[in-house]
Amino acid sequence: MGEMKKSKKKLIIGIIIVLIIALIIGGVVYSQKTSNKDSGEELTTEELTKHSIVSSVSGTGTIAASSTEEVYTEISGYKVQEVCVQEGDMVSAGDVICVMDMSDVEEQKSDVIESRDRTIWDKAEQDADYDQQLADSQSNRNERLESAKKTRDERKKTYESAKKDYEAYQKQYNEQKKELVDSGQTESAAEAQLSSMASTLQQKKSTMDSAKTQYDTAQSQVDSIEDENDDTITDAKKSYDETQDDTIENYNDTISDLDETIGKAVVRAGISGAITELNVQEGRTFNGSTVALIEGLSEFYVEANVDEYDIADIEVGMSVVMKTDATRDEQLTGKVTYVAVKASQSSSSGTIADYSSLLGTDLSGMTGNSSSNDASYLVKISLDDQNERLRLGMNVQVSIITEEADDVLAVPYEAVQEREDGSTFIEVVDEENSTTDEKGNTITKTKEIDVEVGLEGSYYSEIKSSKLKEGMKVVIPSDSSDQSVDELLNMVGNAGGV
Repeated sequence: MGEMKKSKKKLIIGIIIVLIIALIIGGVVYSQKTSNKDSGEELTTEELTKHSIVSSVSGTGTIAASSTEEVYTEISGYKVQEVCVQEGDMVSAGDVICVMDMSDVEEQKSDVIESRDRTIWDKAEQDADYDQQLADSQSNRNERLESAKKTRDERKKTYESAKKDYEAYQKQYNEQKKELVDSGQTESAAEAQLSSMASTLQQKKSTMDSAKTQYDTAQSQVDSIEDENDDTITDAKKSYDETQDDTIENYNDTISDLDETIGKAVVRAGISGAITELNVQEGRTFNGSTVALIEGLSEFYVEANVDEYDIADIEVGMSVVMKTDATRDEQLTGKVTYVAVKASQSSSSGTIADYSSLLGTDLSGMTGNSSSNDASYLVKISLDDQNERLRLGMNVQVSIITEEADDVLAVPYEAVQEREDGSTFIEVVDEENSTTDEKGNTITKTKEIDVEVGLEGSYYSEIKSSKLKEGMKVVIPSDSSDQSVDELLNMVGNAGGV
């Protein structure tokens, strides 16, 4: 980026130094005109007219790309297998910039897949074994349950038979006892007579009770077998499956991570533009994150550095006019879009020694600087219209318009004079009081008009006064150069600039 030139005041100081030195060595001669009011000699004047005054900060900048991309990859530590572009190449979005060598990662992925598949196979075999254990356990339980039910049913029949026999004999005993009592015997006598039957009845009851006990035991055995489960096998299988599933999931996660890494091996352009920086070489290990820099060519803007003396005058939105060698006399226009709040660099220019090459002599022994080491601030400028002749890095002559005044009375900068008290005035030809001498020569009279200085341009200054009228002839002081400030600026600019 080119460094911005100083403001008008610094420019004029530098120019004055150049002129003084030029006069000393006889390198530059300026013609002068005498302005003796009463001598009859011709005065240097200029008609007072209206102008459009523009105050600007001039300088140089460079063409930059509005759209840029730092192409990067998150993977590092891999060799570059192939570089598909060269610095300076034009690319489109999606084009391959380079390909990383992923052979080690592919081999690692293959090993992980093999381990995962082996785990899946082992799990399938173990699950089959658990299923067989469950099947065997279920078969054994069914067999035992069937046998237990058979025993229970048999004992149930025995119990029911014994109960029926006991109840029938008990009925018979009760009937015999009732007949004896009804015949007139006492209950105790009847029981004594039926003692044999009572003993038999007791035996039948004991047989029934024993059968009942055996039946209950058989039913309990059935209930116990029915309540059995395969929790031991099922729990073991569940625990094993969870462990193996976690292992398989970890393998799959690793494979996905490796696939993601492999997917990043192909580095592509995200935008269309020119490769202006390339940081990869085939066969070399890539350890950085930025692979290349792509600068888009569909839209340009201008970057410039403004000196600290002028930066406070620059604001976002200000109009800018620009020229480049590539676009010849065509004027480009734009707007300030960004003004840095922090200095980006320091610059040094305008020393006496800087003019040695301009004047063709060694002036290093002289003292004095037109500027010191100053901080500079980045300014970005958008272009109102793109131009197909523009290229990245081209130098641009820039004028940032800080103030404008249209259709105002203005005079050359040197026509405004200052008194010791600080008041300002101009001299104009006093037409009414001008006379002719005896030889016929016109003796021009002048008068002073106090003015207020408004906006100052590079050559003209706006002046304000109720006494001013268009058409007045304004006197240009005789000690002023015949050359305009614009011409001096062009001369100095062409020789290297201030």
